[in-house]
Amino acid sequence: MPRRAVSELARCLPATLPCAPLALVVTLALMVVSTLGSGVAQAAEFTVRNNADSGPGSLRQAVSDANAAGSGSHTITIAEGLGTITLTGAQIDITRKMTIVGPATGQTIDGDKANRFGRIFGVTETVAVTLENLTLTNAETTADREDLPRGYDCSDSTGWGGAVCAEGDLTLTNSTVSGNATQGRFAAGGGILSFGIITLTNSTPSGNFTQGELAQGGWRDNHV
Repeated sequence: MPRRAVSELARCLPATLPCAPLALVVTLALMVVSTLGSGVAQAAEFTVRNNADSGPGSLRQAVSDANAAGSGSHTITIAEGLGTITLTGAQIDITRKMTIVGPATGQTIDGDKANRFGRIFGVTETVAVTLENLTLTNAETTADREDLPRGYDCSDSTGWGGAVCAEGDLTLTNSTVSGNATQGRFAAGGGILSFGIITLTNSTPSGNFTQGELAQGGWRDNHV
């Protein structure tokens, strides 16, 4: 038997199995690796390039893109020199684990309570979120309820947490939460309400308040 024929026969043993070309075998193997890898959480990075409320390059768009990027721990970086980001629409919903980082000089996000009701961030899934180098200010929510919050609910329709409501753990680093409010019966968390753990690192909540019948700023030690 010619040497080439012997070589091809050895590569296809056992003889009862069909012999596939080597290139096809390699292609199938790569497809399997690709399929297995697609289920791995991938961290992604996004950049905020302007101070608009919405649209390409905005903070709202960056968060939306991060939410759609899967379950990796994503990072949103706000470019320097944008000026104050003033919200005009609904709260910015966060549904994935992520870190939002302002420039070293800080970034102010204004809730514009003179013209809108609504918090700045609503973390509507039980994911961990870190806010760094941010000042969250001038946001207000209204909460009129028959009893205290039950269950996890930071959707736009709930009134707890003037600047931030988080269904999971929340970490603030080098940040300030000031001048925010929650008003109404059983209002809670003038600045922040979290159903998880709040960690403050070199951060200051100040000048936030709740107002209304049975309103309270610190329920279960996770509202400030």
